[in-house]
Amino acid sequence: MLVENIKKLCASRNISLSALEKTLGFGNSTISKWETCSPTVEKLSLVAEFFECTIDELLHGKKKGGRS
Repeated sequence: MLVENIKKLCASRNISLSALEKTLGFGNSTISKWETCSPTVEKLSLVAEFFECTIDELLHGKKKGGRS
């Protein structure tokens, strides 16, 4: 779910995963590898900061206050 949420955010900003990784100083395919292994909090924080969202929003794809 995390990688899919990041892909959606990338699409909304017209940026590829590769370009995002390069911008954030990650190695190639770092984000794609999060399908099978957990990212560090530091890397998650960088992605959240880039997209101006919370780590919780990255993980769950929900905006704060968007509860039913």
